[in-house]
Amino acid sequence: MLSIEAVNKYYISDGKLLEIENTAEFKSIRGPLVYEVNRVMDGVVLFEEGHVKRLKDSLEMLGHEMQYSEEQVDQMMAQLIEANEVENQNIKIVYGNLEDREHKMLLYFVKSHYPDRSVYSKGVKTILFESERENPNAKVVDQSLRDRINEKIAEEGAFEALLVDENGYITEGSRSNFFYIVDGKLYTPPAEKVLLGITRREVIAAAQERGIELEEKPLRAADIESVDGAFVTGTSIDALPIAQVGDIMLDTANNEIMKSIIEGYNKRVEDYVAKKKTD
Repeated sequence: MLSIEAVNKYYISDGKLLEIENTAEFKSIRGPLVYEVNRVMDGVVLFEEGHVKRLKDSLEMLGHEMQYSEEQVDQMMAQLIEANEVENQNIKIVYGNLEDREHKMLLYFVKSHYPDRSVYSKGVKTILFESERENPNAKVVDQSLRDRINEKIAEEGAFEALLVDENGYITEGSRSNFFYIVDGKLYTPPAEKVLLGITRREVIAAAQERGIELEEKPLRAADIESVDGAFVTGTSIDALPIAQVGDIMLDTANNEIMKSIIEGYNKRVEDYVAKKKTD
């Protein structure tokens, strides 16, 4: 139930600010559900244009038009931040009732976890999970798959699961995008096979700014041992080094390309927040 996710005092339903105790709106939204998670940092919605556009694009891939303008969605997020007096937390947008004449959109804060900075100097454990999303470019809720992955992650004591398709290639993380490093060059799976993450986009831009060569190329799960490093990207995790894939250990955190990517991405984040605060 969506209302279980919602935290703080207020949420927004179709432009109306409501107290969190009023759960009727959560009960009235029906799938399929398209969603976005937006990170608020120092009171600024990070890369909000990209997230709202992707929400619109996901709906169009399902054959529907968003019934709000991108500017209206931005205004709702600003209202939600102000009402809840939040500086650093994630906002979830859920859009549903697609078969009705009037769709429904909810915006609410969720409990948010950001890796401790020390984790970036070590890296995290990941596992391989055989699965692929039906429409990878659209961000659609698939609770059954999410539950199965979460169970396996908990069982293995891992941070994230890397999805492996029927041909044996790693496509993306279950809630992240995937990059790998070989001989000083950066690689990521082809765009048509993955959800086009906003952090992924910014990492690619950071790589270009720093003159790091990048190629879209699939990686067989069986070849993970041959890479020099790998990392995952996402709204709450930024660019996070992988230290382990199953039983295979990687020294990604000490890789110079990885260090450069983290520095470059962090600079883009700082510049974006600073610009938004002065606009």
